[in-house]
Amino acid sequence: MGFSLFVLFLVIQYYTSFGRYVYAVGNSEQATSLSGVKVYWVKTFCFVLSRISAALASFILVARMFSGDPTIGTPYQLQIIAACVVGGTALTGGVGGIFNTLLGTFVVALIGNGLNVVGVNVYYQLVVTGTITMVAVVLTLDRSKVLVVK
Repeated sequence: MGFSLFVLFLVIQYYTSFGRYVYAVGNSEQATSLSGVKVYWVKTFCFVLSRISAALASFILVARMFSGDPTIGTPYQLQIIAACVVGGTALTGGVGGIFNTLLGTFVVALIGNGLNVVGVNVYYQLVVTGTITMVAVVLTLDRSKVLVVK
């Protein structure tokens, strides 16, 4: 199921106008709006896709754990953000992609498994993951979009 969703989103990203609109909105909402794209609907549909993906992931997680708990996914939040940012997705928008996020997921999983094999404490693993995330955010930060108040 995961691979089929990956292929579906890869096709949407590269072969549909909606995929191009998402990148355009991420780069500049104003310019995209002036070119005739309905930015509100693109953003709304992105949020809907995000919620559907989260619901599918929660169904899979509940099926694996055989229990339901509203906080069961909380430990995965840092890993998810780290995977996206390590894959090159800019938090400011307009940069990134499905394939890059998959590569970032592999890197974060490899680091986590390596730390488990070495026997590093779980809390230190969170520190390492957070540090990697912060470094990746700083490296992908577009300094031209940062507002400097004088």
